[in-house]
Amino acid sequence: ASVELYVERTLAQATIVLLRMLGGISYWPHGVESLRSDAIARGAQFACIPGEMDWNAELAARGTCDAEATHALWRYCSEGGVENATLALRYAAHLIGQGEKPPAARPMPS
Repeated sequence: ASVELYVERTLAQATIVLLRMLGGISYWPHGVESLRSDAIARGAQFACIPGEMDWNAELAARGTCDAEATHALWRYCSEGGVENATLALRYAAHLIGQGEKPPAARPMPS
């Protein structure tokens, strides 16, 4: 019930939702499906990306954004740093028609 309440009250006006999660779909299947269903019903975009350094295609496929956009958002987040966080926000804005496409994620030292 708390997921539905969050979706209803917090995401009602969102045009894009980015979920970055650890562990894959099996760690929060109900939440992922709730966010996905809500995005589809409202015509919003939903990017579902892994919180790990390894790409998880199964998790990413649960989103509604295309594969290229989802992977780009993951790269910004997985590289880390203030500059990539800013670029991730700019990229999300671009996806909803609010600005130019920013440069790709900047590699950070491990």
